[in-house]
Amino acid sequence: MTDILPEVESFTLNKLLPAIAKGSSIDPQEKQSIETQLARYTGIEKNIWDQNNLNVRTSLFWKELLRDKGYTIGRLDSRYLGIDEKNAGDRPDFNAEIPAWARSFSPAANDYMRNDLNFKTDVAYWVLSDHVYPWDSQRNHTGDQLREAMEENPSLHLLVQNGYYDGSICNFFNTKYTIWQITTSPSLKARTTWKGYPCGHMIYMDKQSMIKGNEDIRQFILSSIPAKDQSSDYKIGG
Repeated sequence: MTDILPEVESFTLNKLLPAIAKGSSIDPQEKQSIETQLARYTGIEKNIWDQNNLNVRTSLFWKELLRDKGYTIGRLDSRYLGIDEKNAGDRPDFNAEIPAWARSFSPAANDYMRNDLNFKTDVAYWVLSDHVYPWDSQRNHTGDQLREAMEENPSLHLLVQNGYYDGSICNFFNTKYTIWQITTSPSLKARTTWKGYPCGHMIYMDKQSMIKGNEDIRQFILSSIPAKDQSSDYKIGG
């Protein structure tokens, strides 16, 4: 699966984004060529890309990909399948992965709290909840803030781990794109590591990805330890 990713990334950066930027000025033949490649890479038919001006929303992607088979795909892990009340529409009725996760996490968490920790409560245990809305994201500039922290601290290294099947929350290409924008300095780029895994949003839910991810963290920590005589400041001399 990962063998084709460099090709798709190159297409996205060098062909798709410029085509979207052209808007109505794009040559019809170029647009058709882009739509053909998009259909090949994504499994979404050319006419859908045409109807959406080469920019299909993630919610429509989850609904459309397996529409002909009567399924939707998951948001946090696109390997999960869901069934909607109606096959029509432009977004799934629910996130397909959530029922499966709730059946796994809720009983285990409640059993642990009551029988191991002896913690008794009537408060409901929420695996996922809308109760934290509305989000306050007005000051959310995580990429820029991370870049500033790395600029100020030469000992600060960054490891980013992504699941290839994360359907929107932290999808790997958005993450890579953000990294590319904040590590334009050679020093920051040298201190940044990205790793991808064949899993969804939570790496630890896939056993092999969890094992590999843990080992990557260990190696990252070891490689990030400053040398004995290395200063934690930017300065010349001792």
